[in-house]
Amino acid sequence: MEPNEVIDALAEQVEDAKSRGLKEVSIESLEMYMAALRARVDKLSPLTEANTEFQRQANEHAFQDRQAMFRTVIDSGQAALKSSILVGGGAAAALLAFSSSAWKALNTAGLELLGLTVFVLACGVVFAVIASGATYLSQGLYHDGMGKPHNCWEDRAGNALRYTSLTLVAISYGLYGWACWNIYRIMGSFSVGSYIPVG
Repeated sequence: MEPNEVIDALAEQVEDAKSRGLKEVSIESLEMYMAALRARVDKLSPLTEANTEFQRQANEHAFQDRQAMFRTVIDSGQAALKSSILVGGGAAAALLAFSSSAWKALNTAGLELLGLTVFVLACGVVFAVIASGATYLSQGLYHDGMGKPHNCWEDRAGNALRYTSLTLVAISYGLYGWACWNIYRIMGSFSVGSYIPVG
């Protein structure tokens, strides 16, 4: 039983006695009431302790759940950023390796498209790297905002950086898609000559 509950029970009994017209309370009846109140407190004490322990465990479980979810979000975000950098960098390297042996067979429009495509892939990688840095900063701001009121400036700045990071990653994937379209167009820009005389 909580201290406030003891006081409330005592006040309730005093009001009850007052409503019955009593103006005085004998020491003997007060001692009997205190003994009954003590017995009630002793009876409810294990329940109060169990409720306190249950609340502590529930809070600990909720904290661990939020922490695990936060870790999952961070891990999946890092995987998306790493894959974006890997896709863009790998595509740019593969395109450069391909173009080093095939550039002689491309017409002028194909060469311009090849240069643009390598530039687009490089921009996609740069956007993904900037997004990675923005994600790191947003996590730092969220950490600084822990324990402060909801929607403090750290949370708002962290949200802005998080949305910036998401936008940059989406732009980088859009640039990779555009680069794929350009590669498709480059394939049509080859000047293929017949090396084996026909007929």
